[in-house]
Amino acid sequence: MKKLIGILSLALCSVCWAEVRTIVEVTPDMWIADSVEILDATKIENEVPIPPGAVFIESVSPEERTWPLLVFDSPDITSKNYAIQGEVYHINVEDEGYLETWNHFEGEGNGPYFTRTMAEFGPMRWIANTSMGFRDFSLPFQISKGSGSKANQDRNEFGPPSTGRVYLRNVRLVEYIGESPNATQVNGGVRPQAGESAEFSDCLEDY
Repeated sequence: MKKLIGILSLALCSVCWAEVRTIVEVTPDMWIADSVEILDATKIENEVPIPPGAVFIESVSPEERTWPLLVFDSPDITSKNYAIQGEVYHINVEDEGYLETWNHFEGEGNGPYFTRTMAEFGPMRWIANTSMGFRDFSLPFQISKGSGSKANQDRNEFGPPSTGRVYLRNVRLVEYIGESPNATQVNGGVRPQAGESAEFSDCLEDY
């Protein structure tokens, strides 16, 4: 079975796409329950309304590591360019956290590869301090010759900072029809080191 794993990351994209197709709109039942709290009513944080259905993640210990958030098994991706997109709102985040995606492909030597939100600006920006309400995030990926023909699983993880509160909403898996995105990746992505997890999830991790 093919798997695609994804990490939330933020990046500036300078390309105008001919078409963006939504493959999966994330629903409440898709989140990994042990990692998040799903809001069932509107909540106010710093005068910012957070709607029902948004997910809440809180980091309280610098010893916590990657938290799995989502897994897309055998997603119906037909393009070589795709991404996990959504909106993130973070409050009182110390150090830097990130969102991350792991991409798995069939066959030996085909990954996994990952994308991580570690940029200073844009939709691939790391998670730090307090944002001015919800902001866009994007974890783009481009399939190259060395990364396989099609992802069989996409996992999204959250790398937690020392402390802080994070909300996610309107998360979706999309593909780009047309030009390639100006994404931060090499040969389809970055291989993990030996012993690292190969999954698709949203994570908060100390950096």
